[in-house]
Amino acid sequence: NFKHQTFSKGSKLDIASGTDKKPGFKGVDIVKLPGVDYVMDVNKKLKFKDNSIDEIYSKNTLPHLKDAIFTITEFHRILKNNGKIEVIVPHFTNTRANNPFIKHRFSLHSMDYFYVNTEIGRDRSYYKNMKGARFIIVKREIKIRTNKFMPWTYLIQKWVNSSLRNMHLY
Repeated sequence: NFKHQTFSKGSKLDIASGTDKKPGFKGVDIVKLPGVDYVMDVNKKLKFKDNSIDEIYSKNTLPHLKDAIFTITEFHRILKNNGKIEVIVPHFTNTRANNPFIKHRFSLHSMDYFYVNTEIGRDRSYYKNMKGARFIIVKREIKIRTNKFMPWTYLIQKWVNSSLRNMHLY
């Protein structure tokens, strides 16, 4: 039984929100938890109309999915033109990226395959399972575990994110 959800202007989804839904967003999760507005499996076709969502927030979701590329193409399908998607994933070197529930690991350039203005995006645009999903990467950021008792960690994070070259060095 597949019923599409209808939204008004300003529709925002927090994918796999759990109990930590981002303020101002509707929560989507596979389990009905406090704060979850829509119960659905994001490994399958999402129950939202094409071009119906203004913003998607996905924090630490993609590494756990059976087919992350399928889900990214679903994000593209439901996202309005000029919509915004924020994807947060642990870098493959992060200890959190190495737990037994992780199915996919990500690097600084993993999302480049979905951006036509990168070398990888131009050279690999023939991948069939991407179904035309194309995004513009507005910002990349490496989050470093900062600590007020180690104030230099804030300086390191600022330096690392000051250029793509520094991100590569880090």
